[in-house]
Amino acid sequence: SGFARTMKKASDRIGGFRGRLKNIGPSLVAFGRSMLKATAVVAGFGFAAKKLFEWGSAVEETSSKFRTVFAQATDQVSEFLDSFAEKAGLSSQEAQGLISTTGAIIQGMSGTIQESADMSIAITKLAGDLSSFNNIPTAETLNAITTALVGEREPLKRLGITFLEADVSARAFANTGKENVKQLTQLEKATASLQLITERAGVAVGDQDR
Repeated sequence: SGFARTMKKASDRIGGFRGRLKNIGPSLVAFGRSMLKATAVVAGFGFAAKKLFEWGSAVEETSSKFRTVFAQATDQVSEFLDSFAEKAGLSSQEAQGLISTTGAIIQGMSGTIQESADMSIAITKLAGDLSSFNNIPTAETLNAITTALVGEREPLKRLGITFLEADVSARAFANTGKENVKQLTQLEKATASLQLITERAGVAVGDQDR
């Protein structure tokens, strides 16, 4: 009988242990799920933080490029972009990036900082008008204009604008008083090209404001 009582106690203890195991099982599953969720949240925060860092770096790089290109004319160009970017549906970063590239191209033609600021504003404003009139992204119309300034006029055809190299030379002669093509600088030819594009844009000029 003593042996039987001892065995019964052992059996009861085993039963209790099994019961505790049954309770522990769901708890472990719940704990595992919580850990997975926590890991996913942490990973999500890490991904978001990485993207935020990359975006912040890109913004700073664009702003730095913008200030470097336009230097003392930065305020003038910034004032123009304050109203232009919103009308063109661009973020400040996008607008700064586009106009900075244009300014750098003008300076690459030996234009001064002030000349690059003035021409970049005129070019970007015209690109906005052509974008609005033709329902084409501003970046595309701006690219068409800037490439035309260096002699590649094919993209302008999509905007309904065409002219010849002879037209550019004739306008540059009229602007400068020079008579030999070899005497013309890149900047003088670019200025002549911009004038021709503006004239041949016709009713598209001012469309963005309208």
